[in-house]
Amino acid sequence: MANLFDVAMVFAVALLVALVLSFNIPEMLDDQSTVTLVKNPRHTRYGDHRQRPE
Repeated sequence: MANLFDVAMVFAVALLVALVLSFNIPEMLDDQSTVTLVKNPRHTRYGDHRQRPE
């Protein structure tokens, strides 16, 4: 019978693979692809997502 730790490791690896595929990380790692990352300037550095007064 499989050890509970082994089952947890397989589950964790499966979640990481699903996360990588859902965020299209393989496309970012491809040398031939063109990827642009955009940062929202309205976010503060502390993670507060409220808009700054203009």
